[in-house]
Amino acid sequence: MTHTELCKLTAERFIKNSGNNIAIYEYQSYVSGEHPDVLIYGNTTILFEIKISRSDFLSDKQKDARKKYKTRSYIHRNHAGKYEVRLYTPELRWNEKPHLGLRRYYVCEYGLIHPDEVERWGLYWYTGGRFYKKKESDKFVRNIHAENRLLSHAFRKYANTPNDPNIIVKPYSKVD
Repeated sequence: MTHTELCKLTAERFIKNSGNNIAIYEYQSYVSGEHPDVLIYGNTTILFEIKISRSDFLSDKQKDARKKYKTRSYIHRNHAGKYEVRLYTPELRWNEKPHLGLRRYYVCEYGLIHPDEVERWGLYWYTGGRFYKKKESDKFVRNIHAENRLLSHAFRKYANTPNDPNIIVKPYSKVD
């Protein structure tokens, strides 16, 4: 199975019978700084990273969106409504920058990635024409502005070329 095929199957599956309405897959746009494999829009956003090989999964840790940075401080809002910087003591805290998706999942063929290898991310295995959830995703800090810019760009592109294969829009069901 190719990367594109698994991206399309994932996008179709996760907007089919859910509250999700729009899916973009293998979408190339520089408005967000990221090129998601599959991004689902609905009640919230869900990012799917499609992995076809072990080396692809291992190299994924080098992406900017996966890196963490250390900090000793955080911004706190006090009772008077003013913001102040407070220090964590004595240990450093690992933080991630906001990126696409409130929930994030890896999708791979059966057994390629094991659930204990993914930290905070969820995991789906695909085999026999079905998706199996092996691990639930934590909630992440998402970059809502980048998500909205990407969605706006996709809508403009969809308006000009409604048959774009990389944008799937779930139509409203007819009520008789």
